[in-house]
Amino acid sequence: MAWLFFGGALINLSTILEFAGPYYWQPYNLKNLFIPFLQAFATQVAAFSLLSFGYHFPHFQKPDRREYRFVRSLYILAHLGVQGLTYYNFIYLKQQHGIIGFEKTYYIVLYITLAAQFTLAVFLLLRKVVRFSRGKARPWWLKLFNPQGKDARAAGSLALVLVLPTVIVGVYLLENRAILPLYLATYFIWLIFLLFYSSFVVIYLAHTDERTTFQAKLVGVVLVFVVGIIGLISQGAFPTI
Repeated sequence: MAWLFFGGALINLSTILEFAGPYYWQPYNLKNLFIPFLQAFATQVAAFSLLSFGYHFPHFQKPDRREYRFVRSLYILAHLGVQGLTYYNFIYLKQQHGIIGFEKTYYIVLYITLAAQFTLAVFLLLRKVVRFSRGKARPWWLKLFNPQGKDARAAGSLALVLVLPTVIVGVYLLENRAILPLYLATYFIWLIFLLFYSSFVVIYLAHTDERTTFQAKLVGVVLVFVVGIIGLISQGAFPTI
């Protein structure tokens, strides 16, 4: 989970760096050549950590070992491919040929890769709900909608929290159709992220098997809000410079 929020912190950092300075839109400075790679890497760290979390929460199960190794190898190759496309789109095409038509395709590939990992993480948590829910005689769909047991309820709660970022797609569509102004949509998006961060950590700390003091849990929640507020600042303040 620490790597998941480390990826989130890197995403916020990349946004701050992207909009820092009065001439942030100039394409051929060193900072703007570095930013696309940092953004791709940050989202990949967060998404892959979430996928790994789905396998390891609340503990890793030996029957999943072969599947985990296969999925991990597959996604490492996918991430390397995305980094290759980042170089191809932002350096090779733009610097040497001035071509910008591939950028839409690049972002489609990036978002599909991230969405696949996100969807798989939700599936893994829902599978844990069925596995850990008490009452073997009950059908799987009943275990899914009415989980019995601490681990099953925790996995179900986390899977439900993972649905929150999908609301961002709806906010983006409203902004794209000029129903919501850009500044309002930006704050809505980062408030949803803040709610996602806080809910995820609170549920995890409430159900983890590891012993944690109240002080440690309080510090963890505070850090989540700090990360979320940094995201709000990075999206809301720097574009007005």
